[in-house]
Amino acid sequence: MFALRLESFRPKNDFEQECLNIAKGFFTLYTDYPATTVFQHAMCANDDAEQEDEVIGMNKYISFIANANGWLYETLAESVNNEFNEYGTIEEPTIVKIFSGANITDCNLDFENRLFPLIGELCYLLNNH
Repeated sequence: MFALRLESFRPKNDFEQECLNIAKGFFTLYTDYPATTVFQHAMCANDDAEQEDEVIGMNKYISFIANANGWLYETLAESVNNEFNEYGTIEEPTIVKIFSGANITDCNLDFENRLFPLIGELCYLLNNH
């Protein structure tokens, strides 16, 4: 249904055109990687519970908010930033290849390299509209 909506949508102004372009980018990414999630290459540096308390997991910093203006946002952002200052490391998408003589499947970060710029474009568009 999403493909049909993209095909039938006719933008009336520049903002709608930009929205359509970003939506097409996300749809293309979904079409190329239908079973992939942003967390597929997320792994804590160490499974030790003590070490995990020192790592900002991707699930903690990848999120969306409805409004980035006002007292509530400022308080929430300050609270999150203060908590994140207590951590030593930030988790990022990572690929681990073990060379044990077995065939290594080709894996890469193409999905993430395409997803994060799209998210950045979407955030920019929403914050500047």
